[in-house]
Amino acid sequence: MSGAAASVEQHLDMADFDSYIPFYIGNGDIGGTFDPFCGTTVDQLAYGNHREDDIRTQLLTNLIAQDYWEEVTFDPDRYPFSPPSAAQFRKRRDSGQGYSSALTRYHAFDIFIGREEDAFPFAVEGHRQALDYATGVLQTAYTYKGRRCETSLFIHPDKSVLVYRLRGGGESVLRVDGNLSKSEADGTLLVESRSNAYCPAAAAVGTHGGVVRDGKVIIPAGKDCSVYVAYGHRALGEPRVLAREGLAAALAKGHAALRRENDAWWSARWARFALALSDERIEAMWKRGIFYLICSMPRRVRDGTSGEPGLAGVFPAFGVGYHIQDGVYQLWPLLTTNNADLVEPSLDWLLAVLPVAREHARSFFWKKGASYVWHGGPGMFPFIPGHKHHSVCMHEHHVNGWVVFLVERFLNAKGWEKALVEKYYPIVAGIAEFFSSLLEPAGAGLGIRYVPSASQGESGQLVDKPNIFDVLAAAKLSLRMAVRMGRQAGLTDPNLERWAREARQLSLDILRRADGVYLYHEGDPGITTKLPVQFMGVLFDVGVAPADILTTYEYLKGKVRHGCCSFGPAYTAIAMARLKQADRALENVQMLFDEQYQYTRPPYLMFRECAPDWLNTRLGRMPYFMTVYGLFTQAVNEMLIQDWQGRVELFPACPFEAASFRLNGLGQVREGRMCQAPALPSAGR
Repeated sequence: MSGAAASVEQHLDMADFDSYIPFYIGNGDIGGTFDPFCGTTVDQLAYGNHREDDIRTQLLTNLIAQDYWEEVTFDPDRYPFSPPSAAQFRKRRDSGQGYSSALTRYHAFDIFIGREEDAFPFAVEGHRQALDYATGVLQTAYTYKGRRCETSLFIHPDKSVLVYRLRGGGESVLRVDGNLSKSEADGTLLVESRSNAYCPAAAAVGTHGGVVRDGKVIIPAGKDCSVYVAYGHRALGEPRVLAREGLAAALAKGHAALRRENDAWWSARWARFALALSDERIEAMWKRGIFYLICSMPRRVRDGTSGEPGLAGVFPAFGVGYHIQDGVYQLWPLLTTNNADLVEPSLDWLLAVLPVAREHARSFFWKKGASYVWHGGPGMFPFIPGHKHHSVCMHEHHVNGWVVFLVERFLNAKGWEKALVEKYYPIVAGIAEFFSSLLEPAGAGLGIRYVPSASQGESGQLVDKPNIFDVLAAAKLSLRMAVRMGRQAGLTDPNLERWAREARQLSLDILRRADGVYLYHEGDPGITTKLPVQFMGVLFDVGVAPADILTTYEYLKGKVRHGCCSFGPAYTAIAMARLKQADRALENVQMLFDEQYQYTRPPYLMFRECAPDWLNTRLGRMPYFMTVYGLFTQAVNEMLIQDWQGRVELFPACPFEAASFRLNGLGQVREGRMCQAPALPSAGR
């Protein structure tokens, strides 16, 4: 395999619907997973083989927008919860506590494509669905009652429009349903929805060759037709206006012109980078991962503070919710692949929400002027205590360090342009002051005993503990980076000298055992958790000795459960690559493909977050989890190129027999070829 990964396909067997894994496409503003017929309605709850299971294990395909939220309330007397879950939900309902699912969906509309007959889709035969990663086009073909049906779909890269091309074997329909209203005028439809957070969304539907009737598009038997579904949502403007304008533009251009624009955009995007490895499975998954990340990242963000439409509430990729930390993982490899333009909107979003973050810090943490940038809903309204989504995870202060890390990586990829340093300095300065306000004497230096606090290890053993490793690492990185940026920009900020002094006094040695092992927190009795958070000592470059990290790694291998969460092996692979441990890095990457963990399976369309045994779920029942794609693709990048110490290193930890690439190092496109790697394809294709 070389260049942009070729098409990958799968086939639907209705007798084994649970094994089907939906494909993902998007344009950063809208996107999601699509069912076997390029719609979103054929889900495992209705068609799977285990409908008696707890509904929370069901995969629902979703077309979602960045700022659309809908918390789903399930009636335990109607939906197939497992008996223990149903009993728990009935108890909550009867006591007046509510019985909504702990999960939140992000989709505004359901799209049905096919025949409105009881036999559909059960009578479908010869199904084939393929996704072309080079163009982002999803194609489906199948036979229904002896007639061939074909559908293709792409989401325009610049306009929030789903572009369909359909041929029905017998009269079929395309139907878009919302939860608010549907109206028909001049041969088009306008469908509207509103989330439980009052975020409106609108879809305008039109066709060339089809017929709009009875609230749907009729696809004539045996005739080719195009259908356009234009999306409007608050992240970009007034939904109804956006939807109508998008549909008018699509109808004026037509399918062929829109397809040319789509193909040209993707061709130019793939030309920015390239990779070829002797390990075809890792190479293929890397390219799919980069494709999914490009499809997910928001490309436009509105301010929301001066009469503009509101902010995107899901930061930044689909399926992440409010985890800014996860968002950094996803943006990081896009910088390495020369896609910094897809990263900058998220940084601008962080600038836009700084006033909210500062108020959060003042109101909740009582720290004057400090910034605490993390969990929030639409418009970045924080989930403070008392909010129904507030949890221990809200106190994972280390995530501020990941925001600082993103700024550092972005500046590195852009060559540390002074204008950019000055622009994003307020983000880092605010976070540095937040951590500075938490410091207090600890031994001969400084530490953080502030509570409430929690570690990204997400264990009850890591809540409100003194000097949590990842919190200390985030604090030290943030203080050092604020000083570096301030001095490089020539600023006269009076805080710089204090921050520099505090960074020197803040040492992670307070957590170091005599044998070199680093503990999770001061007084750690030898706990187990799901993430090797000590590896932040490598990624954040806070002065932890490489030998001690390797000693800690060997200790953790026998102590920590690596297999429960895909973060573990991907996270560890990056750290091992940075430590020039090529074999250990590859070992952890390969763990993601290991059958015993079931993070993925042939044809390797997706990674899942957690091993099935940990959440007691089936492989097909977890949505795409973009975070692991960010970590996995960056782990491969780290094996091939690193630019951490102000210099570019090619193949610093390459375990492959042959490899070649075109990637970013210190703001420039770098090419490398090792051993007998195949030649880089022309234009990245």
